[in-house]
Amino acid sequence: MERMGCCKCCGQTMLIKVTDELREEFPEEVEELGRSVTEEEEEAAADNLATLTCKCREGRDMRQYRRRLKDCKDKIEAMFRDSYPEIADALQETKDAVIAGYIARIQVTDAATGGTASMFMKKDRLKIRWKKPVEMEIEAG
Repeated sequence: MERMGCCKCCGQTMLIKVTDELREEFPEEVEELGRSVTEEEEEAAADNLATLTCKCREGRDMRQYRRRLKDCKDKIEAMFRDSYPEIADALQETKDAVIAGYIARIQVTDAATGGTASMFMKKDRLKIRWKKPVEMEIEAG
């Protein structure tokens, strides 16, 4: 599939060609382009992909922010989804606000285990931490 798209940051037009590499890097955006029904939806999806793949200086910060969000999403899923799906959901819901700096720290405690997940920015890096309390008891004699 090929479609012309326009970068929302610099206005440059480019041919958007859906490749395996593009599918891997931007799966949701490529899927959105593929399921577009109207011409307007297809144009908006192509413009979004053009903006994400453009190399313009104007869009550098936006693309870096999007990469950080995607990396954060992937790390949350890998760290929590299988064992603690509710914590994964809570962190996914708040990651944008933490990365943007609207929330300094989010902390969520698992009711069953007492483990605590926290997410915060440290310098220019997002930190996700999991602490699980360890309690030991022993009786003798």
